[in-house]
Amino acid sequence: MSDGGGRGDAPAVGRLETGDGLPVAYHRFGHGGGRPTLIAHANGFHGRCYRALADELGPGYDCVAIDQRGHGLTDLCADDHERALSGGALDWRPLGVDVGALARLLAPSGGLVGVGHSMGGAALLMAAHRDPDVFDRLVLFEPVAPPPDANPGDPDQMPLVGLALRRRPEFESVEAAIGNYRAKQPMALMRSDVLRDYVVGGTRPLPHGVTLRCEPAVEAAFFRGSHDNGVWDLLDEIDVPTLVVSGRVEADAVTGWARGIADRLPNGVFRYEPDLTHFGPLSHPDRVADIVRSG
Repeated sequence: MSDGGGRGDAPAVGRLETGDGLPVAYHRFGHGGGRPTLIAHANGFHGRCYRALADELGPGYDCVAIDQRGHGLTDLCADDHERALSGGALDWRPLGVDVGALARLLAPSGGLVGVGHSMGGAALLMAAHRDPDVFDRLVLFEPVAPPPDANPGDPDQMPLVGLALRRRPEFESVEAAIGNYRAKQPMALMRSDVLRDYVVGGTRPLPHGVTLRCEPAVEAAFFRGSHDNGVWDLLDEIDVPTLVVSGRVEADAVTGWARGIADRLPNGVFRYEPDLTHFGPLSHPDRVADIVRSG
């Protein structure tokens, strides 16, 4: 499919008020008439990043992608924002509630396909535990569900926390941000149309430039909370058919948990794609679309 790097059109945006009154944004990519499909993104990203994946899935899948709280067009509640700015950890359980509410909105009679990437995979697993009847199946790329022996000790020593806090938040323009990311790993792994969607959907204007909507402190706070998210303890009670996909296994990364997650799920299947990285849905949306369709 065409790289699509020049697209500037914005997908339709909806908003859903969840249990604690926070308006959660979501992006409609659907072609209409396909299988209802909910895409949940990785930490630090947002729903619009997965437009290429929705396009690659094609008319058989009517795709919607959520902006999870603190990401894209969805804010954090004031208490969580203050907690993040003060160096605290953020609870992941509200992510599952938000995804579950949107899932029920999209497929009130069931039959939903859930596609999750990293943190989004964890959110979908939490939602499937609460409301399994809404889902037909899940396809999860390296979901975050740490086993008990994965506790890092001091969360501030997690490499991903430090990486998030070092992230540059402001740029002179959208084009300057794209140029910066295109020259640096791992962001340079993203396909060019995905990278543009990441920057356009993930920044807001300043008087003299743009700044990231997901603040580095917020991304870091979600990473701090990741090892305590409780998803591992739910797995043996989630009987939704689930394909767990892993890219190449890397030390101290979520790739090392994927096979164990699939084994713990009553209807879990593991698939290994060693030539993909954790950025697989963003670097190779065509490949990941093929995996979703193969399910």
